[in-house]
Amino acid sequence: MIYKFKRLLLALFLFLLVFVTIKEIAYGFIAYSQSTWVVQWFGNFYESKISINDKKAIGKDSCNAEQINLLINEDIIINHNYIIDSLWNNKTIEVKLKRLRHIIHLFYPNLISGYDPYLEIIMPKMDYDECKIVHENKKIHAEVKLTGGQLDHFNTSRRSLRVKSEKKIFNMNVFNLYHPKVRLGGIYEWLGHMLLENEGLIALKTGYLNVSINNKKKELYFFQEHPSSNMLKNNHLSPGLLFRLCLRDSIGNRVTNYEENNTKLTIEKYYDKSTLKTTIDFKKQKLILEKLLERFNKNEISFDSLMSIKKLSKFSAIINLINGYHGAVLGNCYFYLNPETLLIEPIGREFATNFYEPSWELKFRSPYYLKEKSMKKDHVLSVLYPYGLDSVKLKNYEKFFIGDLKRISKKSYLDTIFSLYSEELLQRQYCLYEGDQSFKKFNPNLYYKNQKSIQNYIETINSE
Repeated sequence: MIYKFKRLLLALFLFLLVFVTIKEIAYGFIAYSQSTWVVQWFGNFYESKISINDKKAIGKDSCNAEQINLLINEDIIINHNYIIDSLWNNKTIEVKLKRLRHIIHLFYPNLISGYDPYLEIIMPKMDYDECKIVHENKKIHAEVKLTGGQLDHFNTSRRSLRVKSEKKIFNMNVFNLYHPKVRLGGIYEWLGHMLLENEGLIALKTGYLNVSINNKKKELYFFQEHPSSNMLKNNHLSPGLLFRLCLRDSIGNRVTNYEENNTKLTIEKYYDKSTLKTTIDFKKQKLILEKLLERFNKNEISFDSLMSIKKLSKFSAIINLINGYHGAVLGNCYFYLNPETLLIEPIGREFATNFYEPSWELKFRSPYYLKEKSMKKDHVLSVLYPYGLDSVKLKNYEKFFIGDLKRISKKSYLDTIFSLYSEELLQRQYCLYEGDQSFKKFNPNLYYKNQKSIQNYIETINSE
């Protein structure tokens, strides 16, 4: 009798295991197949009204992207090939052990750290080399290097590059060149920056460029300005520190989760130091910033004495409107210390990589599809988690944050935006047709759906 009972329990357990597994796979398939990322990447499968050939013809006739020619020494290109090949073909014992470490990490994440091949193999080798930019028959001295930390930056002939120009070009002196797919075609990324600009926040210049390398046409790239002192001028801001933040535990190790009394908000890296040192008292501002962070970590000052709550509130509201949570991850944000207010302001980017893509780790993580369908409270507040703000502390800032959410979730808000940028949106769509015909046509309804999710969220918290 006991033996039969054990067999019955085992059978029940196996049934539940199979049921849960099938359910997870079905859930994952639905999530992936309906996520914006997949719909965009397989655009012509979901949308066959315009053929690839028609898109190409429309783009060629209607896109007015500027042209540049990068003159790069062949030895530099060979070195770039070597760096990227080292990612795929590195068979050293050290790398094999790191890959083994990562497999263990997938099953026991708290036991051992993971292995990031981009961070540990490619990024240390990404150094600037000299090059020339040819634009309108003028040669400009510049520097170029590989950039990017994921597979999509390197798995096509249009590799991601960062260009640092001696003279301004297109009113930029530092910018990144991407295959359009790296930023989901570029239109969603551009719109995110237009929304930030409309809110009086820092925005990066973006667009499309026809790029040749050593006189060989490499097709259309999406460009994005990189944070620099010139970027501050473009945003009508005074020169000030540009940096990234990270969280560290009590012994100095980088961590991703905030724990009160055991986590410090610290500087990870400063940017454009050489230029800023000629326009500001760099040491003085650096000392001010580090003192502010030290006092904040010791709970001697409140969060609103460290960061502009009004700016962060607007930034967080826009992140929710565009479903740009990836751009709010602490490691993906840049920051600016405003020398007039002595408060930190966020610089957003990488919004359009937020749409969930299947993980190379072969694990079903909670996809952004859920956030597109239902904006839960913890998703909204996750924008603020990296700074140690939980739902209790957030109440101090709710008058700004909830007020901004209410304002941007009104239909008239998006109606005005799309009316204001309709011509530029059309031009960028033409350029995307030329750059990569596989993408589905831009769909503004995604943003209106997000507005509904925000409205539902506001109703939820009002009823609590």
